[in-house]
Amino acid sequence: MDQERSRRLDLQVGNEIVVELEYVPLVSEELIHFGVTVDGEPDRNQRLGLGRLRLKGLAVEDTAATTDPGAGVGDDARGHWKKALGAILAGDGPEPTNLDVCLAAMRSWFAGKYGGFVPAFGKNRGLQDVEGLPYISGGGVSKVPTLPRTPPPAIGRVGSPDGAGVRVGLADTPIFANAQLEGRYDKDVATFVPEGVVKPASGHATFIAGLVLQRAPGAFLVVRPALGTDAHGTSWDVATSLMAFLDEKNRVDVLPLALGTYTMDGRPPLVLTRAMERLTSRTVVVAAAGNHGKEPFSGPPGQLTSRTVTHPASEPRVCAVAAADADGKLAEFSPPDLPWFQLKARGVDVSSLYLDARVQIDADQEPERFEGFASWSGSSFAVATVAGEIARRTVPGRVTAREALDQILAHGADGIWRARD
Repeated sequence: MDQERSRRLDLQVGNEIVVELEYVPLVSEELIHFGVTVDGEPDRNQRLGLGRLRLKGLAVEDTAATTDPGAGVGDDARGHWKKALGAILAGDGPEPTNLDVCLAAMRSWFAGKYGGFVPAFGKNRGLQDVEGLPYISGGGVSKVPTLPRTPPPAIGRVGSPDGAGVRVGLADTPIFANAQLEGRYDKDVATFVPEGVVKPASGHATFIAGLVLQRAPGAFLVVRPALGTDAHGTSWDVATSLMAFLDEKNRVDVLPLALGTYTMDGRPPLVLTRAMERLTSRTVVVAAAGNHGKEPFSGPPGQLTSRTVTHPASEPRVCAVAAADADGKLAEFSPPDLPWFQLKARGVDVSSLYLDARVQIDADQEPERFEGFASWSGSSFAVATVAGEIARRTVPGRVTAREALDQILAHGADGIWRARD
């Protein structure tokens, strides 16, 4: 393998793949030709119409791709393997793994055997809050929470007319109990209680909640954590968590998604595409454009660039939001003007609610003591600002969240600008 080739972008989760539910048996059967078997019973999600398979075999190991898929693989399958490997290496993308090659070979296999038909399947990928994605550079802007000189603006009273009756989803890290959040989200949701020294990402959801409520203090937060306290998760786990918002009791008008992932070929993960298809028919979804606009990046050439697509922000009917400074200038860590994002919003040195805890900001320094608020930068917080403004403008029975978003897309708002302005 060429040592100059770049590391891959996508955050692969072991040997797991996601398959169209009705074709789980067929894909499981055809994988055998490549010396691959399914480990245990597949996970099935009827709402997504997808299944998750854990695979075993040399051909799906999360290692640099080999020219030989292993013993027990027939000549026909080997031919598809070599063809797939050659096609990938002929490009200038990141270094493939055995699983990358196996899935490409499987698509070729299906097309040849079934007259061009290829069932939908793909890797289960990792997601993180966009402050934690790899190779992020913020230049002189702090990419971790800092102690602000002054507390954030006070959140208006519960029952405020701004956002009254509007429900905002929060699918992020677990939320931390904060006095200003009391009565503003589901009581049956388990809150995060810091013990000892915690990591900065643990307060991500709380920070986002505060920003939403600064704009729409009358809104109600429907909290359904989709990431761990480390702000990590998989595309499968995130997508299945998002399906909770399809229940009437969990219905939301607007859903900010301050998380994302990249893929080797730029195409969105199957499971995230399916989740967005299900959600956007009834909920306005706004998502973070990412924080990878500052080049050059460290590492071999050809990996992450400032123009790399972030998912699910690039999905149809999802409003992608980039971060800007207080004057509306695109933040130096935001991707440049790209056709797949629509808005930019204040996301540089914004203040909001945070943890009341000791936080390990720098591994080489003593933990810092936070007292319930912080300043932070990132497109996550631009997304929260836009979600809060949508909630503020939404009036149940009179102005829908979609209409509120259309107003903002047409004219902007205080601290929110159209992407091309």
